[in-house]
Amino acid sequence: MMRNILAAVVLALAALVAVGEAGARDARRLIARPTYEGKLIMEVEEACPPEARSIRQPRLHVVWRLKTAKKTYELNLRGGALTRLAEALDGRDVIVTGPLQGDTITVRRLESKPIELVGTLRKVEKKDLPVTWKLKTADGEFDLVLVKPLAAQAEELAGKRVSVKGQLTIDGLAASSIEEALIIERSKGPAFGK
Repeated sequence: MMRNILAAVVLALAALVAVGEAGARDARRLIARPTYEGKLIMEVEEACPPEARSIRQPRLHVVWRLKTAKKTYELNLRGGALTRLAEALDGRDVIVTGPLQGDTITVRRLESKPIELVGTLRKVEKKDLPVTWKLKTADGEFDLVLVKPLAAQAEELAGKRVSVKGQLTIDGLAASSIEEALIIERSKGPAFGK
């Protein structure tokens, strides 16, 4: 009886050690994820050009690339959600996480680098729909994704020139802060050379 109990305890300890090593291996894999920062670029390439006298249109496919300071990598986006996010972030500075094989990164995570945009804040109200917010900048108009405290702050700043910090997502600019932008007026200084 004592031998059976002792054997069960030893077996249980061996199982815990094995699970602990596997868990540690998984934790190391999760912690040591390589990340790359750069500009996200979409390029359209001919997959199969038509022959000289063919009426067939050329077959084209989209290739996503990450242009870093040192190198340009091809991105394997592996699915619809990451492709839609890439389309929203095209031409922007991004952070890509995933393993590298040769010159190709298999993307596990894609996010925009934090940005700050300055523009005019506008409230959009449509019948039977929730209120939405837009930021009109020199680069275009952005939908804002606001949490409740920022929505209350946006009410106070509606129609004013604001500075919005946050990250671009599929849904728009996920704001982390909104502040009234300072407007600096340029004065005509004294005339020089008189």
